[in-house]
Amino acid sequence: MFHLINHYFKNGATAYVYWNMVLSEIVSTWGWQQNSLYAVDSRKGTFTRTPEWYVMRHFATYVRPGATLLKTTGHFNAMGLVFRNPDGTLAAVVQNALEKPMDFSFTDPAGEDRCFTVTLEPRSFNTFVVE
Repeated sequence: MFHLINHYFKNGATAYVYWNMVLSEIVSTWGWQQNSLYAVDSRKGTFTRTPEWYVMRHFATYVRPGATLLKTTGHFNAMGLVFRNPDGTLAAVVQNALEKPMDFSFTDPAGEDRCFTVTLEPRSFNTFVVE
């Protein structure tokens, strides 16, 4: 799902709408796999958050309405998005899809004081808000 959001925003989308919020059965009535943010087990009366919920949460929590996508460069350019929120904060959403830890460096050309380097855990999503 991160790949889809990444692809659409980098190719000009201004919004991303998730079709299925909650499904009680993951396989549709026409027989193919469905995605949803929550999966409900109607027999047990329980629900679980799916991996898609966590991806959407990274974007929905930290990228504010009216944010603009910034152009990025560097090693994580293909696996990261940076948005400038209306309040001036930056929200960087980055994925490490590899099976090993990877260093990620962020440099804001507008301010040397807004730079950092961290190690991303294997197969993780990470969001950084820079004030």
